[in-house]
Amino acid sequence: MVRRTFLVLTTAALLIVANASPSGAQTVVTENGDAGSVPATAQVIPGEVTTITGTLALLDQEDLYRVCLAPGQAFSATTAGSDIADTQLFLFDATGRGVVANDDDATGLQSTLPAGLELSPTSGGIYYLGVSSFDADPLSSAGAIFTGEEIIDDVRYFVPGPPGGDLPVSEWSFFGTYEGGYQVTLTGTTSATSFLMRNTKVPSRPF
Repeated sequence: MVRRTFLVLTTAALLIVANASPSGAQTVVTENGDAGSVPATAQVIPGEVTTITGTLALLDQEDLYRVCLAPGQAFSATTAGSDIADTQLFLFDATGRGVVANDDDATGLQSTLPAGLELSPTSGGIYYLGVSSFDADPLSSAGAIFTGEEIIDDVRYFVPGPPGGDLPVSEWSFFGTYEGGYQVTLTGTTSATSFLMRNTKVPSRPF
């Protein structure tokens, strides 16, 4: 009886999680008001997303979105085709610490984090994607986060460096110089609920 009850309760708990976000499958997401600039205020995207649209203004030079990445390096993001003239893209882990960033891609002043990039994470889960106007950069309490550089296929990518890169993003510099609408096209995202379901192990039955 104890074992049967345990299995029923476990199954019920997983069903509750599965149904917690029935509209999890989102493909196009529009900035809702201000997307926020730190993990605590980031706009949450619970489902799969292929396009994010929003606007950067003189006093709102950065937006941050919480997304769930699928395992592997299928994740990509690009601002190609945006109205705003010069962008930057930043990826942070679940704690708000920097992972990788790009200012100018191979074609110009828009930004791209390509699929398969060796600097991108291989583990799936919660991450934060930031988009900003050129020169609006993320800072931690110890300073600038992305102070390291890596050149791959003639494109410069930024990686976190100490001391600022050892801590999570807490604010941004106010040096952004461009305004306008942006469109971020993505691959390799997934529903946070689905990811949790696939990666949650059912506890062993009690003896």
